[in-house]
Amino acid sequence: MDRFAEKLKAARKRTGMSQSELAELIGVTVRSFTDYECGRMIPRMKKIDKLAEALGVTTLYLTNDSIDDPGFGSAAERKIREAGSLYGEEMAAEMNTLLERNTAFLAGGETPQVLKDQFFEALMSAYLTCKEEAAARQRV
Repeated sequence: MDRFAEKLKAARKRTGMSQSELAELIGVTVRSFTDYECGRMIPRMKKIDKLAEALGVTTLYLTNDSIDDPGFGSAAERKIREAGSLYGEEMAAEMNTLLERNTAFLAGGETPQVLKDQFFEALMSAYLTCKEEAAARQRV
């Protein structure tokens, strides 16, 4: 069984949901969900997003074999979802790209996590402010 399947099954069991309940919640058949949990099939990213949300884990946790913390990247995912709802999917995709390019700094190294979190919050605020200012200039 692959890591995605293992993590999916463990997260589902932690929530106490059955396969059929979770399958219905994310909009797939029980057979498809069983295939996900058995490692016979990997869902598309939109389904992985729904799974992560329903299970209270991050998509990074589900999709990255080296991440064992179900909450890893939750601040980033919250900000990306926020940007998507405020500014559209294109903005969310841009933010995701920015974060992916800085993962080495954000996820590793010697810098204490609290300082990384503060840096991330400042970076995201600056990014959103720049986007808001650019949008305001276009409206004028």
